[in-house]
Amino acid sequence: LSESKYVKVMHARDVFTKDNHIHYASKGVSELFVGSDDIDAFIESYMQNALFIEDIQNSKNPEVLRAHIDRIPDTALRAEAEELIDKLFPEKQDQGFDGIFAVSLETQKFIRKMINKLGMSREVYSIVKSSVMVAMDAIYHNTGLKNYLQSMTSVREEYLTAHSVMLSNVSCWMATEIGWNTELTRYKLALASLMHDITLNDERMARLHTVVDIAENSKTMHPEDILMVERHPLDAEKLLRNLVEVPADVGTIIRQHHERPDGTGFPNHLQEPEILPLSVVFILSHEFVDFAIDRKDTSWTFQHYITHALQTYNKGQFKKILQQLASKIKTF
Repeated sequence: LSESKYVKVMHARDVFTKDNHIHYASKGVSELFVGSDDIDAFIESYMQNALFIEDIQNSKNPEVLRAHIDRIPDTALRAEAEELIDKLFPEKQDQGFDGIFAVSLETQKFIRKMINKLGMSREVYSIVKSSVMVAMDAIYHNTGLKNYLQSMTSVREEYLTAHSVMLSNVSCWMATEIGWNTELTRYKLALASLMHDITLNDERMARLHTVVDIAENSKTMHPEDILMVERHPLDAEKLLRNLVEVPADVGTIIRQHHERPDGTGFPNHLQEPEILPLSVVFILSHEFVDFAIDRKDTSWTFQHYITHALQTYNKGQFKKILQQLASKIKTF
């Protein structure tokens, strides 16, 4: 505004990205003021995210993936991983959502198998990253998201794996629709999608979303299974914690994916202001995936989802994002 007055464009934990730079540069803005107390953290965050973006780009290279796969100690798993490479990086790129979904579903099942046998190693993470890139690119190369979602009623019996794959597509799409369109943002959401329920082993567990759901099922489920459900956001986060290649807030999204704006979520019973904005997008995307899978009547529209979601997510940033989506998406 003047030499001594500035407009606040970033808040605590925000990341200044290349897209931010282009946006303000195009408006003739040539200076960014960062307070002396914040400059070290700002530079560290900016450089760290630049490294993440470079790592993301490498995930699109099949030869980089092959180099990681060659280090898998289990011969049978290594052979299976090698077969997946050609499916993840086909010569014909335009497979449509059905083709992409089939490959992603197969990859997600393989990731589960590898984690069960080897834990979360860098070799496993290399396959996860490539699967994430497939999900991210799918949104840009296909326009049939509604038909894709409406056809997913056929995968209810594979909910545990299928909803994670669907969520990777939907969360990227939803972030793009509200203008959060950086590659790093979409990568974080897609990665969290594929990993958020990775420690669960059946659909019933994955369908318990709140403390009320857990209480209602506590008498018909084994206590160890209930404990697994209650802990799985923390357990899934822990799997990624020691991998420096993973952006820190991916763990936060995973840890918060069952939180609710009224505090009825778990594991930390957070209230709406305590939930990370990216976690809000993730939670609303998860709700949308479940909404689509559960519809028996395929004539639903996105506005039906908005009405449904506002019954639960009617506070603060949840409500704001839903209203933003409702005003923008008139046809779906």
